[in-house]
Amino acid sequence: MTTPRSTVPGRRLLVAAGFTAALLVVPTTPASAGTHHGPTPPKPVVRSDQLAAPFNLDVSGRSVLVADGGQNLVGTLARDGSITPIATDQPGAS
Repeated sequence: MTTPRSTVPGRRLLVAAGFTAALLVVPTTPASAGTHHGPTPPKPVVRSDQLAAPFNLDVSGRSVLVADGGQNLVGTLARDGSITPIATDQPGAS
């Protein structure tokens, strides 16, 4: 038994409306741009507030050297935040 052609377009319209309604009901998933799926990035830690304009760091082994253009010095940064000057008032340091 075949369906008359006049009811087929109505059935297609009903099916299309059903799919459209289903799309509106399906919950959305969160965007992946805001989620982080890897190792946690390191958090910056302030070790010293004695620097005026630090422009270079050198980390080698257990020592950290800091070049500060505001104070015209190169020094070693200690864990407690103190800076031991190695070279001061060098021309071209700032």
